[in-house]
Amino acid sequence: MTQHRVPRPVPTGFSFLGMAAIVLIVSGCAVVDDVVHGKAATTYSTAAELADDRDIAAAWLPDDATEIEVVSSTRTADTASIVFRSDEGVRGCVTTERRSAPTMVIDSGPDVYAIDEVMVCGDWAVVESDGLFSGWTPAVEAEGD
Repeated sequence: MTQHRVPRPVPTGFSFLGMAAIVLIVSGCAVVDDVVHGKAATTYSTAAELADDRDIAAAWLPDDATEIEVVSSTRTADTASIVFRSDEGVRGCVTTERRSAPTMVIDSGPDVYAIDEVMVCGDWAVVESDGLFSGWTPAVEAEGD
């Protein structure tokens, strides 16, 4: 004779634990970047949105900047990178030979190693390729000679 098992209901606590595990796994990528890699990434649609949220919106950042990505160090306050699109371009900057590269790399940015000159904008070095800009600080070029 075959015995049939009667299914038992799953306790509510197990469902909660399963959902909590999924949430931790999904949100874990940001936590890993923050803790292990020492960086935090944020995106903004416009320069105005960036200015409302962060202290990074410098005078050189164009008003028409869009598709803005910022990666900042979680270990030091003065290390960050930014990538954005703009038709206007940066303002108030001086062009010089590139002698540094970003510490915090943003994959969507232009290849800074293929660019020989940077625009020094305050403490930032900024490069441009086809309307796509990438900037980083600290920058050796901003320190002067």
